[in-house]
Amino acid sequence: MNKTMKWEKLFNLFCLILVVGGSIVFWWPTRELPYWWDSAGFIMHGAKYYLETNFQSFILPSDSAISAMAHPPLFSFLLALTWKIFGQSLLVSHLFYLPFILLAGIFAYLLGRKMANANDESIRCLTGILIFLFLFFSPVFLAQVGIIYPEIPVAAFALMAIYFFFERRAMPYFLSASLMLFMKEVSVVVILAVLAVIFLRHLSKFFRTRQIDFKVVGKELIIFGSPLLLLVGWFVWHKSATGWMFAMPYYQSRFSQNVFTLSLQSFVFVLKFFFFDQGRFLLTIISPILIFFLLIKKEGRKSLFREEVFVIFLIAILVPLLFGKLEFLNRYIIFGLPFFYIFFFFLLTSFLKSKIAGEQVTIFGIITFIILFSFHSSWDNHREIKEWHFSPLEENLEYRDVINIGKQMVGFIERYYPEANIWTAFPSNYMLSQPFQGYATKTLRVHNCKDFKAGEQVDLIVFDLLSPTQRDCLAMIKAFNFTILLPFGQNGKWLQVYKSP
Repeated sequence: MNKTMKWEKLFNLFCLILVVGGSIVFWWPTRELPYWWDSAGFIMHGAKYYLETNFQSFILPSDSAISAMAHPPLFSFLLALTWKIFGQSLLVSHLFYLPFILLAGIFAYLLGRKMANANDESIRCLTGILIFLFLFFSPVFLAQVGIIYPEIPVAAFALMAIYFFFERRAMPYFLSASLMLFMKEVSVVVILAVLAVIFLRHLSKFFRTRQIDFKVVGKELIIFGSPLLLLVGWFVWHKSATGWMFAMPYYQSRFSQNVFTLSLQSFVFVLKFFFFDQGRFLLTIISPILIFFLLIKKEGRKSLFREEVFVIFLIAILVPLLFGKLEFLNRYIIFGLPFFYIFFFFLLTSFLKSKIAGEQVTIFGIITFIILFSFHSSWDNHREIKEWHFSPLEENLEYRDVINIGKQMVGFIERYYPEANIWTAFPSNYMLSQPFQGYATKTLRVHNCKDFKAGEQVDLIVFDLLSPTQRDCLAMIKAFNFTILLPFGQNGKWLQVYKSP
């Protein structure tokens, strides 16, 4: 091994260490954070079901609090196994989540480095680090570092699958793509992008040579499309075990409406969030300019029209388009973001390839500082909630405001009203009634406002505007003429405790 190759390997290792260390730095403040929203609901209840039934069945029960949709439950299953081995606690749950965060950072770096159109090893490694920073500085991604959801694992395995596809390593690709699908089935668009590019490559070859080897085409499509067979098998198994395939009968009409209707407003909303919100408008504005300058040069066109580039581009486009069609929450697009950033830096490195390394680093530094500052400015918007709010506050770090005031509210009631009959709704109901969620130290007497019947005792009502389910609590407050005992608030978010007169 010559000195140059040895230096490149050492530099690459140094960059990887920086990525691993940086990932841990972003994760560290979340290690004792209580559970939030669907993590507290679907994920934790699913894991508790496995633990309490001693893993008797992989398929979760048809329950709107656990398994309203036929999402493959691998994430909750693995969390339950971790609890079984190490015990159930907030720290154990966040430690379980840490490897997925590390994988997302490492493979964002590796794929970004691989896609960087640069001759200099230091520029390739720098590109990988910048993509890692872009991803972790993205408010919607950073928020999920502290919320134990499948979104970051899906992003990690999507990056791994594409990396191994580019390396033509069939078995690692199959494993990572299969894990990706069993974390969340909508990630199927990643595999569809791979298959589309394989098909287009052979179609292009046919138009050039008028020849096509169907055996080769079929073999590639089967190898790289094989994880889809596992996903189909899951839904068939789920149908045979539960009687429904995709959504509980209760949600079937809403599911069908999302699948079989088109809404321009939904597409605009999702595309706006993916490409323009939280500072990403800078990348969206710069990217077409870079494409234009690459297209007017022969070498630039040659760089653009590569299979790898088209895969990355296609995933970055298909992810927001998918959720423009389906039900959408801001966190859903996370597994598409790293591909958007990788595509941007591919364009930038291609445009700057003719410049010397020092000039490239300077330009990288200026652009990175501006964009990361823009990302950082959206970490905490501190919106004031004055009317019913949905979807959940989880596209940035604002959700921590609600967690903080939730802990204050629960602590107050535990200290001064430990025997009270408390009526509330989601999300404060799980904060008060389920100690394992990280808010209460004991189970309090909590009832859901929608279940209230005349004559039942009401001592306290906990009310907020974070979920429409709280409307029943508001009706009770008005009916009983309750007055505010104490409001808990932080940065425009609040929970109010009402006391019986």
